[in-house]
Amino acid sequence: MWKAGKHMFQTLCKSIEENAPIHSRTIFEEFNLLYGHPWEVTATSDITTYYSSLYGLVKNEKPKRILEIGTAFGMSAATFLKASSENLELFVSMDLGIYAQQYDLPWSNIEFAESKVHKWCEQNGVSKDKVLFFQANSQPETLGDNENFGNEVTKWYRIPHLLRALQGELFDIIFVDGKHTEDGLLNDMKTFWRFLKPGGLMICDDLHDPIEYEGAFSWTNDTWNSYHHFIQQFDNEIEESMIWNFPKVPPDTKFGLRPFGLVRKHQNVPVTPNLDFEMFDADSAQHINKARQDHLASLGLGLAYSSVLEVGSGVGWHTAFFERMSCSVLSTDARESNVNEHLRRYPYREVKVADLNVEGSHKAFGKFDIIYCYGTLYHLSNPSIGIKELANLCNKYLLIETCVSPVDNGEINLEAENKDNPNQSIDGTGCRPGRDWVIEELGKYFPYIYLSVSQPNDPDFPIDWPVTNGVKNARAIFVASREELSLQTLTPNLINNQSYLTPLFEE
Repeated sequence: MWKAGKHMFQTLCKSIEENAPIHSRTIFEEFNLLYGHPWEVTATSDITTYYSSLYGLVKNEKPKRILEIGTAFGMSAATFLKASSENLELFVSMDLGIYAQQYDLPWSNIEFAESKVHKWCEQNGVSKDKVLFFQANSQPETLGDNENFGNEVTKWYRIPHLLRALQGELFDIIFVDGKHTEDGLLNDMKTFWRFLKPGGLMICDDLHDPIEYEGAFSWTNDTWNSYHHFIQQFDNEIEESMIWNFPKVPPDTKFGLRPFGLVRKHQNVPVTPNLDFEMFDADSAQHINKARQDHLASLGLGLAYSSVLEVGSGVGWHTAFFERMSCSVLSTDARESNVNEHLRRYPYREVKVADLNVEGSHKAFGKFDIIYCYGTLYHLSNPSIGIKELANLCNKYLLIETCVSPVDNGEINLEAENKDNPNQSIDGTGCRPGRDWVIEELGKYFPYIYLSVSQPNDPDFPIDWPVTNGVKNARAIFVASREELSLQTLTPNLINNQSYLTPLFEE
């Protein structure tokens, strides 16, 4: 089965079949992976074309960012690094890390893979800091490996370092080689497709025809059905797809074949800029947005698979953070012009006009797990109504990022704003409430209120209070929760000394 596009997988795959770009042994010898692990036969065999095939696909893409689901013993990771080190900016691999129990090994398979790959990085001038390995479960709750062992391993979205790496920039290649049985492949493809850039390549494996291979593998039917269900469900986002029945491991029979599934994501059609909304698109706005959401990813709140109400959404720059985490999102803004522009850019989203200054303005939308109120509260002339409105709709967390008073004076501190500016107050009056006022107001509706221990890496976020260094728009971040949280990233205290979030990578 294949779906044709302007890039033809068939041509590329045929050229790799006819002229192997590298021998698998060459890769594994260079990474010291020929021996010392349970897959030695595959690593040393002349029959193995799996990794040379993978190398050819990757080399053709010239990727900068690669995500791998299923580390195993690092053989595919080594292949990715060997094929892309000249351009590589980030490699991320995650695995359940339970091979030690399954193979009765004295060491973790993730640590084994990491040590081999990082040693190669040291020898070849590749930064280890940008080659990351994580023990993480990529599957939904209750699921683990093919037999659902490892379901207790921490979910991918609850590991702040991993989530920050995923949310930073989209990936050029995503390789899915995790859970094969049940809907495991479908789950992984759907979850991480959102992290693939337009035009990017997703690769999966073991797509054995269920008729020809009936009963041969535990995953027969499951991977095949998962792949085809994905292709059908995401057809309008796919440029081309193909099953490549060539990659092989021992034995030298049809049972050694490990067919790849190849899926190319459509390139985005550029949206013509609208200069009436350039304040949302400015470099300064993009910098603070990136800093805010990197910080949000660092908090460890486990926001994936939630229903989300995003208020004050502007033209939609923040929404993708939650879309990538498989959340259902309803966005609102007080200005109809902002909503229209948001929908012009992202016509598939659900966006409504609603003014938080008006009591009951959001009631008809129902309740949500998460309320996301970043950059909005300080544009309200009546923030008390806004907080009450959002609290009434919140099942779990209310997340607030707002400009605040440089001193904790317990006041709302109304302030004039330009109502003709699309990213300012709709009625010409905003506020700069004291941090203590925000905490007290949230405490009327939530049993647990927290301040972030760190601040995003942007000049608008001071770390010493009261603010005396001339910061024009001092900002703070609050989490109101229905349940008590024991996270080192949050404090129930109104602290006067914070720290900046450590950058994920040194510049």
